[in-house]
Formats: sequence, structure tokens, C-alpha cells
Amino acid sequence: MQARQHGALERHAVAEAVRAIEQAGPLEDGRAMREAFAAHTDREQRLLARANALGARLGMDREWARWQQLGSGVVLVLTALVVVAALGLAQAVLGDTRQVNALAAFVSLLGLNALTLLAWFAGLLVPLPSGGAALGRIALAATARLPIDRGPHAIELLRATTTVLRRAKLAPWAFGFISHTIWALSFAVLLAALWFAFSVKAYRLTWETTILEPTFFVQFVRVSGWLPAALGVPLPDAASLLQPDALGADHRAWAWWLMGCVAVYGLGVRALLALLSWAVWRRGQSRLQLDLADPYYRRLLARFAR
Repeated sequence: MQARQHGALERHAVAEAVRAIEQAGPLEDGRAMREAFAAHTDREQRLLARANALGARLGMDREWARWQQLGSGVVLVLTALVVVAALGLAQAVLGDTRQVNALAAFVSLLGLNALTLLAWFAGLLVPLPSGGAALGRIALAATARLPIDRGPHAIELLRATTTVLRRAKLAPWAFGFISHTIWALSFAVLLAALWFAFSVKAYRLTWETTILEPTFFVQFVRVSGWLPAALGVPLPDAASLLQPDALGADHRAWAWWLMGCVAVYGLGVRALLALLSWAVWRRGQSRLQLDLADPYYRRLLARFAR
């Protein structure tokens, strides 16, 4: 059987977990020290090799392999939950009355997405606990805490992984990739549900308000529909909003406007951010470095120098 490849994040997370465990007392590491010294000349690589040898003895390599096996299933479950919520939202928006408030539908379908996006962007500027990507952190925590064949040091490895990502300022990108992927999948299902609903039933999109002027919605439709229109989605005549018949008679165009906004500002934005997060994460792994000025690592380096 071919040996499993250990990635940079795994090696650094195991090293951080071993460091945390050894705060309660040093582990017996004579063999690990000798093997690390013989295999590497670089100081950091020696420290990583020692830590990963100890981690393997503690079962952390099996624990990481378990995460890799269960992680995709956890992501699919979270996606299914978001999809169910999205379908429920679509049902609530469309309902059985065949009359849909266009502005309320827009806010309902994209409002939560906008708030979570703002939280993610804030996580790029401020070190939030979740990195601004709560779904990504939930996916990692759920994978680590699943009782299926869980090892004794799963929680230590979970905390170490989060610490390593936060220290390298990669948490928003690593967790963001998972979160954006889940959102993109849910929007794909939501779009399919909207397309099916609009295809088999005749909905009438209306605009109703008590205090807003019709000119506000005219501007809103023009601004929100500009990017979908630039990508080929037909933009309805916003001037028809000034007619007594609310949105006029072209309800097909208004349905395409709503689906186009969901496709661009929901699915499109999330898919692009997922790709961006993955690219930044891949390039940023070079920032995963041990703090050689830490007294813990200084003591180990002194032992290697003897």
C-alpha cells in the first residue's frame, strides 16, 4: 500500500498539537530526535519531523486520514441542510398565491447571502473566530467531533489546526473555500427550483409599498439588473413600474430579472470566491512556518545542536 502524503497543513497542525500536549510534560522522543536529525539538515524540518513522528505514535496521522474520509460527507450534509433551507425560502417567496412581491423576493433570496458575505470580508480585515466563514469552521468542527472511529487527540488536533490557520492568516481562505462552495451548491439548487416553478406556473411579479416612491424601485431594478444584463440576461423595462399595473404585463422578463440576480449575485459571486479562496490558500501555504523564537522550539533546537 502506498504511503499517504502528508500536506503542509497537516504537518504543522500535528506539530502544534504535539506542542500543546507537551505543555503538560515532555514525551519520550529519543528515537524521533535521532530519526529527524539523520533525515534533515534544516532546523524547521527537523522539528516538524520529530513532531510528526510523535504525532503518528499518538494516532494523529490516522485521525487526519479520518478527517479526509469523513470531511466530504460532512460538507454534503451541510450543503443539503442549506439546500433544504433555500428550497423552503423559495417556497415561502413563491407561495401558492401566484403573486410575488419582486423586491421582497430579491431581499429574501439574497439578503442572508449578503450578510454572510459581509462577515467573510470582515474576517479578512479582523481576526474573527470563524475567519468570517462560519460554515467552513462548522464543517471542520463537525468532522473532528464525529464519534466514528475518533482518536483520543481529535480535539487537540482540531484546536491546533485552527491555531495554525489563524496564525498564518489563512483561516478566511481555508474556511471560506468550504463555505463558498456550500453556498454555491445551494444557489444552484435554488436556481433550478425557481426555473422549474416559473416554467410550470404563471406567477405575477408585483411591487407593493406603503412609503416608498415608484422611482425608488425603478432605480433599484436598473442598478441590480445592470450586471445580469451585461452578461446576457434580459432586463425588463423599469419604466413600466410607473404604470398603474405595477410591473406591467411582461412578467416573463421580471422572472428572468429575479433569476438573473440570484445567478449573478448568489451563485456567480460564491463560485468565484470559492475559486479565489482555493487559489489564495494554495499559494499561502508557504506562510505555514514554525515560530523558532518560541521557547519550546528553542529548547528542542538546543538539543539537536548537542
